[in-house]
Amino acid sequence: MSDSRKYIIVGLDPGTNFGIAAVTFSGEVVYCKSAKNLSIEEVLKDITSLGIPAIICTDKTTTPELVRNVASTLNVPVFSPEKDFSFEEKNAVVKSFENLPSYSTQFDEHQIVALFAAIKAYKHFKNDFKLIDNILDKLVSDLNINFRNSIKLDLINGIPPRRSLYNHIKHLIKGYAIENYTKNDEAFLKQVSSLNEELSRLRKRVKLLESLVSKTSNAKNNQKTIKVNETTLKFVYDNDKKENEIEASKFFNKKQNYLEVLFLEKASAKNMKLLLSSINRNKRDNFLIYMGKIEGDPSKIAKILNKFGIKYALLNEYKDEFSEVFFENGISLFPSDQVAFIEEGGSYYLSKNKLLEIQKKLKRS
Repeated sequence: MSDSRKYIIVGLDPGTNFGIAAVTFSGEVVYCKSAKNLSIEEVLKDITSLGIPAIICTDKTTTPELVRNVASTLNVPVFSPEKDFSFEEKNAVVKSFENLPSYSTQFDEHQIVALFAAIKAYKHFKNDFKLIDNILDKLVSDLNINFRNSIKLDLINGIPPRRSLYNHIKHLIKGYAIENYTKNDEAFLKQVSSLNEELSRLRKRVKLLESLVSKTSNAKNNQKTIKVNETTLKFVYDNDKKENEIEASKFFNKKQNYLEVLFLEKASAKNMKLLLSSINRNKRDNFLIYMGKIEGDPSKIAKILNKFGIKYALLNEYKDEFSEVFFENGISLFPSDQVAFIEEGGSYYLSKNKLLEIQKKLKRS
């Protein structure tokens, strides 16, 4: 469905002779005029009659006060060029613009300056505008019967429609973004450079974490095992029978049906990273996290869990809004008072089937 609203990029050349120009997101010049002694009210009326102003542009590196006032009144950002250009350079940019209207030869000096400012801003965003159009065009074309069937198939396999839709769209958008950035694209090269810098920082961080984990592992040999009791966990038992008192051995004939519980009484992004970094990469999907309480931004914690391949988490101080945040990051969050743990050799385990039962109950509620 097309958007009937017309957003415009507005260029201004303030002065006794006031120049005003407007370009659409598709690069169409829809307005260009100049007039003497215009008041700010008249300028605002002209601009808003053309469409919805998205950005106000100037030809100066230092934004004139009147341009700032117009942008502030309209509550939109200001665009200024990276350097000051001569009038000859501005005129050349305007004349070479591919979507210039036929009456452009009649433009006066103030119209050319205003149009230059708008064109300069349009060119700044042009490649990203095209990228967005390409992504959305492809995305819409892929929202067909096969896409719908994939979400229905996920539902049959226990993945809620909302999460399935989120994951499918995220995957599509990520693929299209990579597809549409070519190696010659300046934005692509900047992105690669930024990612390389981030990778370098992460490698340093990994070395530091490995050092901390090594020290922690050595210290564990001299520490007593931490005993978990009902002051930290609240147990619920079915049929008045305590699951943790049943002989655990008969539950472990098929140990792959159980997840080992990792306990983190104070869950912050930093603590979660340190905890999960100490686990072998190939074994992370055999664990779930118990959190006593969340400290800091829950979305950051959820993203770390997702990054390390953890799919399930328990929370003692459970809140529905936390569940939504974790859900959006691909993590199933459950209240800890809905489960019972099984103890074996000082470690605690939880049945995957039990988690699926709770998930179904939460869906129904």
